[in-house]
Amino acid sequence: MRKTTTKLLALILTLVMVLGIAPTAAFAQDEVIEHTTPVSVGDNTLAATGQCGENVYWTFNSSTGALTISGKGEMYDYNFIGSGPFQYNSSIKSVTIESGVTSIGSCAFYKCISLTSVTIPDSVTSIGDAFYGTGYYNDESNWENDVLYIGNYLIDAKTSVGGHYSIKDGTILIADDAFRDCSSITSVTIPDSVTSIGDSAFSGCSSLTSVTIPDRVMSIGDYAFYGCSSLTSITIPDSVTSIGDYAFYWCSNLTSVDIPDSVTSIGDYAFYGCSGLTSVTIGNSVTSIGGRAFSGCTGLTSVTIGNSVTGIDYNAFSGCPLKNVVMGNGLTSIPSSLINKNTLETFVIGSGVSAIGNNTFKDCTGLTSITIPDSVTSIDDGAFKDTAYYNNSSNWENDVLYIGNHLIDAKTSISGSYSIKGGTILIADRAFEGCSSLTNVTIPNSVTSIGYRAFYECKKLTSITIPDSVTTIGEYAFFGCNGLTIICIEDSHAHSYARYHGFSFRLVGQEEMIPLSVSIGDISLGYKSSAVITPKIDAVDGAKYDVTYSSSNPSAVSVDNSGRVTSNKTFGFTPGSTVITCTVTDSNGNTVTDTCTVTVQFSAIQWIIKIVLFGWIWY
Repeated sequence: MRKTTTKLLALILTLVMVLGIAPTAAFAQDEVIEHTTPVSVGDNTLAATGQCGENVYWTFNSSTGALTISGKGEMYDYNFIGSGPFQYNSSIKSVTIESGVTSIGSCAFYKCISLTSVTIPDSVTSIGDAFYGTGYYNDESNWENDVLYIGNYLIDAKTSVGGHYSIKDGTILIADDAFRDCSSITSVTIPDSVTSIGDSAFSGCSSLTSVTIPDRVMSIGDYAFYGCSSLTSITIPDSVTSIGDYAFYWCSNLTSVDIPDSVTSIGDYAFYGCSGLTSVTIGNSVTSIGGRAFSGCTGLTSVTIGNSVTGIDYNAFSGCPLKNVVMGNGLTSIPSSLINKNTLETFVIGSGVSAIGNNTFKDCTGLTSITIPDSVTSIDDGAFKDTAYYNNSSNWENDVLYIGNHLIDAKTSISGSYSIKGGTILIADRAFEGCSSLTNVTIPNSVTSIGYRAFYECKKLTSITIPDSVTTIGEYAFFGCNGLTIICIEDSHAHSYARYHGFSFRLVGQEEMIPLSVSIGDISLGYKSSAVITPKIDAVDGAKYDVTYSSSNPSAVSVDNSGRVTSNKTFGFTPGSTVITCTVTDSNGNTVTDTCTVTVQFSAIQWIIKIVLFGWIWY
């Protein structure tokens, strides 16, 4: 029994690979609903009826041996170890399947040894190993050059079929297991009329080198080309919507495959062990890639994933020496199976990804090109450490590493003031950690996120302004920044995070970010004379501010709150200079200062009097 043996072996293989347990529902269809009370049919002949699908039923006429299958949808599959759905297998002479039935179940006509006539409607799109061992199957006159057809359906081929074979024009379906183990067949011409290639249809055709699938085929069944080790090329047309489990399993000489936009799913193990496969392009309609779909493709170096793919099994590409990866925009995380640290050279991250995890690309020593989309708002520490890109000094700008609009890392040698590049949207985790000589940082308005421990232990950092574009500040972002005052815009969410992480905090409004400034000029002053300082103050329109003054030597030159400076009489006084400080504080708490030098000079007559009188009666 050809197909059922294959399915049993396939089941065992699957169980071994995934260590799973076959669901008990797989054989539940053996429990068939039977009407034990005969019913009357059109010619008043007694008949039996029953159910053989969720919405499919059978009627058997005992006097004519005619079995009729009617209803809508699929028939059940049956276990070859048991029996088909009918009590009267050996009495069935003809089978008529009415339009509306879409599949003929596996082992449906098991032991129908008297069956000589079968009618199948065009509504049927799937045929299991339903006719093996029936009288129709065993009648050699029904075979054409060792191939069995029923109407427009290719049912089976003997393993003796070899060389090139052209499937008959008008054929609309190749049934399950049709050419299984035809190890001498080298090529097949499939006519444009075919719409479906069944499960295991060409399984084990180890000499088959090429197949062109016509444009009307909508599905490639499970195990369809399983073990076709000589297959070098396959053309999948735009009409195909699904590629079944194990469809091209161990097609070791297959070198390339383009999966068109029409395909929506790629089954488990679909291309497993295709060691000759070097590149794969996955179309824009595929939404899921099954478990180990490309696992073991030891020659696969390039993969392009369509934007509609939202899920990739974690081991879909395991064991593939991928060098170049273009990741679709539908994926929200980076599957580990896409990253082979020993071979990866270029990687384009899709715009659906928002976070890059810790050590994601670490130790990819050949990775020289990385594209990160603006959608990424979190990059964990070490994501790119020890990659070829990270280790290439030419990629660093003044000791700071950027990838696109993301600031990745800074060397601890960076010191003084640093202005982050305009357009930067993210400061990655630990980016400036331990930069103990950094004193000031300017963050552009483009930044939206400051990562975990981004400025941790920047002990000399005293000034940083967080713009209103920032919505996230990671934990411990400024921990250990002794003396740092953070200024956060009041409309930013940043301050709610910043308050708890070890630095002083002040909340200001947007308008307060306009600089407050003061400027005063130097003054020359005669002995016992006075003058008024007139400071130049720039502040926000309407802002209130206070001005105060102080003198470095008030006994010589004093200053009052109006800014009037006066040189004072002092015993033994000699001309000299004093520093006056002007301090301006606005209502927002901003404070600025400036200084001027007041130089006191004697007039000519004052010098004569001092000299003549020796200063003893200096007035």
